[in-house]
Amino acid sequence: MAQFEDKSGQSWSVNLDPVIAMEVQEKHQVELANLETDPMLKLRSNPMTLVSVLHLMCSEQIKARDLSPTDFAKALPFPPDAMLSAVSEAIVSFFPTGRASHVAGVLAGYEKMGTETDELTTEKLQKLLDNPATMQRISEVADQEIERAMQSLSQTVLQRGTSSTAAEIAST
Repeated sequence: MAQFEDKSGQSWSVNLDPVIAMEVQEKHQVELANLETDPMLKLRSNPMTLVSVLHLMCSEQIKARDLSPTDFAKALPFPPDAMLSAVSEAIVSFFPTGRASHVAGVLAGYEKMGTETDELTTEKLQKLLDNPATMQRISEVADQEIERAMQSLSQTVLQRGTSSTAAEIAST
């Protein structure tokens, strides 16, 4: 059974059933039972979505322990690795036993792909930011945008000044 421990050492069972899967899909557009896309992507990318999904998956235990959503969230362990593992294990357990190793392999592949993509993106972005030509171009674009904003502001002030002068003349 998929589990994680909170900050106080309490154990939480993470369960996935069809009702929870549908609630998660409706509320968060996360399809935990669909392996055609990475079902864990939004949970790894957005800790608040993970917390909300865990709240749904542990709702019966939360009620039994008489906790508020805030109390539950405050007790969660961060970084969220144990929680992510528990959700992943719950997904594997949702599928028939004969498919468990296949499902676990697919989830591991998605996680590896996500990690490698993050690393590659970070590396390329760092190279881009380290390039003096990039910073020069960013500075030039910023200068152009500031100049456009100043021109627009000047035109607005001139137009308001002209229309108020015309209104003053008309009223005399």
